[in-house]
Amino acid sequence: MGAIYAAIEQAKKTGVFTGSDHFATRLDGDLAEVLETVANAWIGVGRTVQHVTTHVTVSINSPTRR
Repeated sequence: MGAIYAAIEQAKKTGVFTGSDHFATRLDGDLAEVLETVANAWIGVGRTVQHVTTHVTVSINSPTRR
């Protein structure tokens, strides 16, 4: 769990972390920054954990800004 918590802390530092609930972390912001954060989390966790399973859902322009 330490590697997972470290990945969440890194997401907070990059500014794309907007919250978490029920073992899911929400990232919002520029798509490149979000995907970079996800990729870095996979790399970081994968260094210390043999098997990593991740689900990512990407939604563009949702919700629509008014």
